[in-house]
Amino acid sequence: MKRKYLAFEILLFVFLFFSCTTPPVELPQNTDPLIVLPREDEFYLLVRPSDHSRLSFEILRDLLPLNESEVYPALERTNETILSGMFHSTLQFSAKMSGDFPAYFVRRSLKKSPFWEKVEDKTYRGPGDILADTLYKDIFLAASEEERLRDLQSLQSSDFSDFQGILNQDDLDWWLSGTPALMLYLPAISAFPLPRGLPSVSEDSSLMFSLIPIPEQPGMYTLNGELRFSEARTAKLWALALRFYLGGRLGLSSRQEEQNALASLSLNTEGSVIHLTDWTMSARGWGDFIASFKEQ
Repeated sequence: MKRKYLAFEILLFVFLFFSCTTPPVELPQNTDPLIVLPREDEFYLLVRPSDHSRLSFEILRDLLPLNESEVYPALERTNETILSGMFHSTLQFSAKMSGDFPAYFVRRSLKKSPFWEKVEDKTYRGPGDILADTLYKDIFLAASEEERLRDLQSLQSSDFSDFQGILNQDDLDWWLSGTPALMLYLPAISAFPLPRGLPSVSEDSSLMFSLIPIPEQPGMYTLNGELRFSEARTAKLWALALRFYLGGRLGLSSRQEEQNALASLSLNTEGSVIHLTDWTMSARGWGDFIASFKEQ
């Protein structure tokens, strides 16, 4: 009889435990950082980490300063990362990673890291006051400041596939085709801190860059880029300046991979659009190249 009571008590305890355990919080459906601050001084970065975890790590490593081995489990479970941001003295950004419980694996790493501290339930503050919210079931949120994080948490918007506010239909279809591993869009080139030597531009200029995987060369990505201006004259001037800039930036680089890229890349103008193609580097090469802009 005692054994029966003991078994009953164990079953009752298990039932009460699981019935009282708070389930993962569901974020409002279709939360999309592209809608948070639909402004022309923002840039927009879209990445597919589960298919391109190495490239994603190289591009996003400064946003989540964690050990590489700890970040990969989250990236491999993240179907899509969308980041919007702007540059002032420091990078200001809002980011969402959606997939198969990426927040759980990020939280596990943040708990162990000496550089992150818990500030509220499942929310952590890290280097540079970066905030990481790991509360939600299939979504991980990160932001450079509290206001941006609150916007992400409260946001309810239309589905990304129906989004028309920032991307034009051709660019949206290109991303949704699944071909690009990464896509970077600048609605206004003038809002970006341009490297020395490049001419200033009007606010009606934009930039769209994609990194496309090369099936025959695993781990290598080629750039397909367009710089769009309102006048053909501006495009020609920029094309000339870009040739000089890239010739110096890549040709005089200490990295052999960047020197090799200079020999293959193609830069052509078509009316008011500059096409930049055949620029191929590894995931690490692209990460180092992008990180170098912080040093300028």
